[in-house]
Amino acid sequence: MRGGVASIATDENDSVTGVVWNISTVDEAALDRYEGVGSGNYRKFTTDVVQNGARMPALIYVLSIAEVAVRDLVTWS
Repeated sequence: MRGGVASIATDENDSVTGVVWNISTVDEAALDRYEGVGSGNYRKFTTDVVQNGARMPALIYVLSIAEVAVRDLVTWS
């Protein structure tokens, strides 16, 4: 099966809709492994998001396209 991956990019004229989860450090470590942070597939950042009118910090994962082989992109499911 072939699949794709998702990411976000900076654009001051646009926004991203998503979900905010409260996670533990154990969950964060599991997400890091799943997203391939240690392999360089995704980079992890903290950014401000707005939820219910309140600004708060949130963890995001951004695709490191330069470090991901094209063959890996088309075989992920």
